[in-house]
Amino acid sequence: MKYFMKQGDLWQIDAALRGMVQYKEFNLLDSPKLLGQFDVVFCRNVLIYLDQATKDVVLGRIADLIPSDGVLFLGGAETVLGISDRFQPMAGQRGVYCLASEAVGAAPSIATRSLGASAN
Repeated sequence: MKYFMKQGDLWQIDAALRGMVQYKEFNLLDSPKLLGQFDVVFCRNVLIYLDQATKDVVLGRIADLIPSDGVLFLGGAETVLGISDRFQPMAGQRGVYCLASEAVGAAPSIATRSLGASAN
């Protein structure tokens, strides 16, 4: 509740938190080196349109962009399983992945993670 304000029937995220988020267009097939590091990546309903080899390349690039406690959100019809060994599912979270270097079950759940900037 501390990050949201009710506006009639809708909820709006706190301006200070919203100010830390950056939205940019980016071609996932381009080099991401200049983007910096991301705590959270939303790549929902994109991978379903790519072949297996391209999915592996894209997931590898995303893995290179997030810190060890970073999180990847995929769409409901998407998975990393059988495509990339760089990510693993977060315990109890559908479509949410962390880097495979995190111990299974030891990764924090989304509900207990502290909110931070989407991009550094």
